[in-house]
Amino acid sequence: METESFTVSEFAAYTGVSIRTLHYYEEKGLMNPRRDRTTGHRTFDKNDAIRLHHIVTMKFLGLPLKEIKSYIQADNLDIRFKDTLQLQEAKLKEERERIDIALEAIQRTTYLMEQEQEINSHLLFSLISGMQSEKQQKEMAKPIMKDDILSKLFDATITEKMEWERKLLQFFKEVKCLSGKPADDPEVEAMLEYFINYLLEKLDLQSYQELEQIFKMDLGQKENQAKIDQYLDEMDKLFYIPLTKKEEAWLGNVIEQYNNRES
Repeated sequence: METESFTVSEFAAYTGVSIRTLHYYEEKGLMNPRRDRTTGHRTFDKNDAIRLHHIVTMKFLGLPLKEIKSYIQADNLDIRFKDTLQLQEAKLKEERERIDIALEAIQRTTYLMEQEQEINSHLLFSLISGMQSEKQQKEMAKPIMKDDILSKLFDATITEKMEWERKLLQFFKEVKCLSGKPADDPEVEAMLEYFINYLLEKLDLQSYQELEQIFKMDLGQKENQAKIDQYLDEMDKLFYIPLTKKEEAWLGNVIEQYNNRES
């Protein structure tokens, strides 16, 4: 800046900050340009450019204007500024995690849409809800499920997750289609057999009976069964099953009869 002072348009052109933004910063008390005594127009100088640079830098760090104002008026920054930066760092990391989860969910959802072409909205949003809450689901499952099962369910690759969600989607679609038919209907038996075999393969289990052993506790004890029921209730709040009450009751009955046959 060789010129002593600049009009607002010259200052905006030099700094790359719009006139509207400069007026906004002035309104919020962040900038304090002088006024030409003759014309009353705003004038800016080198110190204003330095001040604006500080504002833009702190905005880049994600600090709100209210905090920027308090720091911009100080000649020196103390430990309070360091604490503010550390808090901002934590917020940005949390936001980055949220963005990463959303980007992966979009990728997984796009894959489902490409494979199925058309999907019932309740089924799709149920799966997206599950993608969104995977971290919470894993934390809730830690005291309940064995570590190797937990890892297979939640530490899978994105490709494995997409395949699991596709199978789950197809299963729910078949449940809705077959709901109401007898448990021994060939189509119903084939549906359940196929999905259970896929689940066993995914969890690296050899038999249906091993599914009852994926928990860390003995299900034969009443207090442990109560813990499992509580866990399932909490899971319902994070990942709702996209079935009607009637469909859920039918599926529960079909699975119960399958359990009896396998036992």
